[in-house]
Amino acid sequence: MKLHESMKAARRDNKMSGVAVAEILGMSAAAYRRYERGEVVPNATVILALSDLFNCSPTALMQTGGIDASATPRRIQRLEVDLREGVVVTFEIHAKVISKDNNN
Repeated sequence: MKLHESMKAARRDNKMSGVAVAEILGMSAAAYRRYERGEVVPNATVILALSDLFNCSPTALMQTGGIDASATPRRIQRLEVDLREGVVVTFEIHAKVISKDNNN
């Protein structure tokens, strides 16, 4: 199963519509459909948001997306950490920008 297929399966398992998921993620339904069709690969922020929404780890979502977990478990763990740290850094930078804007 590829990543876009696992996203669709997880959404269906959680009895959610694509429109509902898109709304929660703050994107258009058309943009989310492109992820599920495999036309666009979601970035780390989207993968983390989906894993939280579907109550699974990013690793679990990506393992069904074609990453061979048995061959590269350390690489997958490192990727999950990198995803989480990258999002934290992004949010911290964004918060600093907002804070700076509000102080002016």
